[in-house]
Amino acid sequence: MNPIRIWILLLQIWVCLPLVISENGLDNTTVDATAAADLNITCPDYRWLDVEHPTTPIYGAPDGCRCWDGLEEINCGYCLNDLPCQEHTQSHICREGFEFNSKDTYKSYKCRTKSSFDAVFPYGKGSFYFDLEGGVINVSIFNTRTVNSYHLMDCTLSGCDFEVGGTNTKCKVNDCSCTKSGQCARWFESMVSGFTGQPAEIIVEESVKVAADDAFLSEAFGNADTRAVSFVVEDGSYSIDLLCSASACTEADPILDEAVFEFQPLEDSAADETKDDQTKKKNNGSTLEGDAWKDSGKLSLLILCIVFALFVLVGSFALVPFLCGGRPWNGITEAAASEQMTLTPGVGDSDKHVLEFFHLSKTVQLRGKAAKAYGKDKKVIISNISGRVESGNVLGIMGPSGGGKSTLLNTLAAVETSGGSTISGQILLNGNERMQGYRKAVAYVYQHDALYDTLTVQECIEYSALLRLPIEWETNKKQALAWKTMEELNLVDIAHNQIGSSGHASVSGGERRRVAIGMELVAMPKVMFLDEPTSGLDSSAANNILSILSELASGNRIVVLSIHQPSIRSFMLMDQILVLGSGRVMYDGKPGDARNYLEGSGFACPEDLTVPDFMLDVVSNEDNQEVLKGPETTQSEYDSLRISTRGKHSTTEEGSGQQFDTDLPNVSGVQNTSILNEIITLFSRTSKNTFRNSELFLMQLIISVLLAFFAGGIFNDVSLDLAGFQNRLGAFYFSLSFFGFASFSSMDIFISERYIFERETGAKMYTAFAYFVAKTSLDLFFLRVIPVTIFSVVFYWLMGLDNAFEKFLVFWATMVLFNLCAGIISISISIAAPTVGQANLLAVVWFLIMLLFGGFLVNIESMAAWYSWLRFLSIYYYAFELLVTNELTGLLFSFDAPGFPRLPVRGEVFVETIAMDVDNQTRNLICLCGLAAWFSLLAYLLMMLRVPRSAASFFKRMQKENERLATTGSPERSDHQGVLTAADC
Repeated sequence: MNPIRIWILLLQIWVCLPLVISENGLDNTTVDATAAADLNITCPDYRWLDVEHPTTPIYGAPDGCRCWDGLEEINCGYCLNDLPCQEHTQSHICREGFEFNSKDTYKSYKCRTKSSFDAVFPYGKGSFYFDLEGGVINVSIFNTRTVNSYHLMDCTLSGCDFEVGGTNTKCKVNDCSCTKSGQCARWFESMVSGFTGQPAEIIVEESVKVAADDAFLSEAFGNADTRAVSFVVEDGSYSIDLLCSASACTEADPILDEAVFEFQPLEDSAADETKDDQTKKKNNGSTLEGDAWKDSGKLSLLILCIVFALFVLVGSFALVPFLCGGRPWNGITEAAASEQMTLTPGVGDSDKHVLEFFHLSKTVQLRGKAAKAYGKDKKVIISNISGRVESGNVLGIMGPSGGGKSTLLNTLAAVETSGGSTISGQILLNGNERMQGYRKAVAYVYQHDALYDTLTVQECIEYSALLRLPIEWETNKKQALAWKTMEELNLVDIAHNQIGSSGHASVSGGERRRVAIGMELVAMPKVMFLDEPTSGLDSSAANNILSILSELASGNRIVVLSIHQPSIRSFMLMDQILVLGSGRVMYDGKPGDARNYLEGSGFACPEDLTVPDFMLDVVSNEDNQEVLKGPETTQSEYDSLRISTRGKHSTTEEGSGQQFDTDLPNVSGVQNTSILNEIITLFSRTSKNTFRNSELFLMQLIISVLLAFFAGGIFNDVSLDLAGFQNRLGAFYFSLSFFGFASFSSMDIFISERYIFERETGAKMYTAFAYFVAKTSLDLFFLRVIPVTIFSVVFYWLMGLDNAFEKFLVFWATMVLFNLCAGIISISISIAAPTVGQANLLAVVWFLIMLLFGGFLVNIESMAAWYSWLRFLSIYYYAFELLVTNELTGLLFSFDAPGFPRLPVRGEVFVETIAMDVDNQTRNLICLCGLAAWFSLLAYLLMMLRVPRSAASFFKRMQKENERLATTGSPERSDHQGVLTAADC
C-alpha cells in the first residue's frame, strides 16, 4: 500500500476518534457520579471513584479514587495513549519524550531501578511527577505492583528550574523521608535523613535498549523511549539510578506535532543531527559534578598544550647542536680563521692603557673564636698598597702564602670574595674612577679553572665568544676570533678534545689553564688578571704560560698575575714585580733590579739560590719585613697624585660612574648580547652537556617504564568494590610519592655548576635569567616531563582506570604539573643549600611534611585548625585530590563490607568521606600551576642572590669607605707602608 495513504488514514483516525468517544459516552467523569455523591468523595482530575472498593488506599488522592484507564503513576500523570487526555480536554494529546515543551504543565516518569540497586531494593520501581508551574517534583521509590502501595522513600523537591527543550532539572532543596512501613533499614533511614535539605538534580542520560528477554523491563516500557535517569542528591554524594520512560497529557502544538508527524517515521532523521547536538540534548543541564569535570578536562588539555608548546621549543633548541652536526653554528675552518683578526682590545686601538692604584687597604671583621685567637676584632689583609702598570707590561705579584697576593688581585679586578670586609683606596683605569662596565673591560682568570668536562676546547672558547662579543658581530667573525685565540695559545692541536674530568682528562693541566685564559682572552679585554696561573704546573708548563702572557701583553694589554714561587726564567719574563709580605709592599720594580735591592738592604743572595727563591725567604721572615720598610708616601703626596692623575677625567656628578673610552662596541655598561641570544647559546651548551652526560636521563627513563609495568601489574584491572577503592588511592599516592622523591635527582644539577655560574655571571658573560631559563627548562623537560608522560601512558591503561580519554588527560596533566612542581622545589632547595648532603636533608623533610598533608595518610578535617592550613602548601594535596576525584566521579561502587548488605555507592560518596570535593578540580589544577610559578620565581630569586656583586657596587663601597676615612682625618691603618721602588735604594 502507498505509505502516503497510510499516513492520511492515520490522520483521519486521530481527528475523528475524540468525536467517536464523545458520542459513545466514554467520559469517565460521568461514571458512578451518584455513588460518589452518596459517599461524599470528590476525586481529582483524571480519577474516578471505585464504588466497589471505596476504601482502597490510593497514593496522593482520596481512598478509592483510581486513575482513568490509560493513566498511571503519581497524580495519574503518565499517559499510555491519547484517549484519556482527550477525554479530559479535547485539544490535549499524550506526548512521549523527556524534553520540556512550552505547552507542558507537567511531566511524568515511569521508572525501574537499575540492577545495581537490587542489593538494597530488588525489583524496585520509581515514579516522578514534575509540576512545571509550581517548580516542584514528587518522587516515590517502591517495589510493589503499583504506586498506590507501600513506598521505600518519598521525596518532594522544591525550587526546581525547568528549561524548555531541556531534560535535566536542578532543585534547591529536597525533602526526603522513609515511609513507616518497616521496609526502611535503620542505616538507610539515617542516610536519607542525612542528605535531606540538600540540593538535588534529575539527570537524564543516554537512551537504553531494553532486552526482549527482560520481562521486568519489557512489561514496564514496551517500545517506549527508555533512558537512564539518575536522581542525585547532596552534590553527587549519593544517587539512585533508574531506567525511565516519560509522557504527559499536554496541549497539542500544531507546529511541533506536525513536524513530529511528518518526520518521525524517517529512520535516518536522527542521523542528520551532529554528535554535538545529540550530546547537548542528552546532557542538557549538566550534572552537579559534570560541570566541574568538564572544566577541569578542558583546563587540563589547555595546560598540556601550553606545557608541550613550551617544551617543544625547549626541545628544538636542545636538538640544534645535533641537527647541525654537533654544533649550533657552522663549523669554522682554518682557512676562515686566517682572516686578519687581531687580539687587541679594539680594532685600531693604539692608545696606551694605564692601571693605577693608590693606598689600597682591606680589613676583615673577626668574630667569636677567630677574634679571640687573633687578639683583635679586625685583621688587616692588605695595607696602603700603591702601584702603576702600563699596557705592554706584565706585572707579577709575588709573596709568601698569606701575604695578600690574591686579595690584592681580587681588589684590582673589583671581585669580592668575602663579606664583612672594608676596602679603601683608589683604582684608576686610563685615569677614570668608579668605571661603568669595568668587568667587561677586564678579564679575571681564577686559580682553579671552571670548565665543562663534556665540552671540547674549541666549544669552550667559542661559547665564550658567542656570549661576550657584541651581537652586531656576525657568527663567522666570532668563530674566527675564537680560532685565532686558540692559535695564539697553541691549542689548535687539541681543539676537538673534550676537557674531561679528573681521572678521565684528555687535556693536561697546563692546557686546561690555557683554555681558561682563552675563554677570557676572546673577549678582548684591556686588562687581564690571573690568580696563580702556574699553580700545579711543572717548570716547563709554567714557563710556557708566562711566555704566552708576555706575548699577549705586547698586544697593547695590561697583564697582572699573582705567582707564588716562579722559576728564574718565569721571573725574568715579567716586566714588573710587586712583592708583598704580611699585606705590605716589600718591593716594586723590575725583576732585574731585585738582586741589587736586596743587597743594598743587607741581604746578599747566595749563589746556590735564585733571586725569586731568596726574595721569598727574606720576605717570609717578619723581622726582615721591618728592615725592608721604605719611606712612607705622605697624605699630601697622595692627594696631589690623585689630582694630577684624575684631572680632566674626574666625575662631575656625585655617585655617577665614569665610562672609559674603548673601540669595542657596547662594552661600557651595555649588554653585549641580547637575552634571546644568551638563552639560545646556553640552551645549546646545556643540551650538549646533558646529552653527553645522559646516564641520569636514561636511568630516570628506564626506572619510570619499569615501575609503570610493575605498579600497573600490581594494581591491574581494579574492581568496583571496596578493594578497588583502596587500590586506586594507594596507586595514586604511590605514583606521586615516587615522582616526588625522584625529583631529588635535580639536587646536584645546580650545585655541581655553581662554581661555573658564579664566575661567568660575575664576568658578565650572561644574566642569571638566561641561565635559569635554559638550565631549568632542559632539566624539567628531560627529567620531569618525558619520564612521567611515559609512566602515565603505560600505568593508566594497564591499571584499568576509567577509559574516558578526557579523564586520562586530567590524570596526565596532574602528573606532569606535580612532577614539574617537585622538580622546581628540588632546584630551589639545591640553590639555597651549600652542599648536596644538606640539600637532600632539607628536601626529605619538606617532602615528608607535604606527604603528611596530602590527604591520604591523615584526614584533613580531623586535623587541628592550626595545622590543617599547611595542606595548601602541599603539592600532594592538590595532585592527590585531582587524581581521586577525576577517577571516582561517575563510578558506582559495590559496598560489600562484612555484616552489611551489598550496597551500590557512587564514587562521590567515597570522595566526600575522605574530605575531598569534586568541584575543586579546576582550582587544584590552577593551584598546581600557581605553585610551579611561585617556586620558579623563588628559585630565580635565590639564584640572583648567588650572582657576585657588580663592579659598580664594589667601587661604591670603596668610595663610601674613603669618605668615612676622610671625615676621621686620616686613614685607619695599623701598619703604614708606602711604595718602595728600586730607585729608592
